[in-house]
Amino acid sequence: MSFPRPAYPKMLLEAGVEGQVLTSFIVGTDGRAELGSIQILQASHGAFEAPVRNAIGGAVFRPGRLNGEAVRVQVQMPIRFTLQVPPGFEVPRDGAGGVDGRR
Repeated sequence: MSFPRPAYPKMLLEAGVEGQVLTSFIVGTDGRAELGSIQILQASHGAFEAPVRNAIGGAVFRPGRLNGEAVRVQVQMPIRFTLQVPPGFEVPRDGAGGVDGRR
C-alpha cells in the first residue's frame, strides 16, 4: 500500500486544530480508489475533506481477492490529523505532515 500523507490545512495547522475524517471508497482491481466512490462519512472540520480526497486519489492499495482473482472492495478508513509527530516522521515546513493514516 502506498498512501500519500494528506496536506494539513494551513489555517488549522496554525490554529493548532487536530481532527479526523472517516472515509468510504471502492478499491478497484488495479489497487486504486475509484474516484467517484470516495465519500466523506464524517469530518471534524470541513477543511480536512479536500486533502483526504486528494490523498486517497493518489494512493495505491492492495485490491481485494476472491478465489485468487483481484476484485473491487468497499473500504472504510479513518484518517487522523494530529499535531504530535510520531517517532520516525519528519514534518515538512509546508504543512504536509503530522498525519497518521493508520487505524
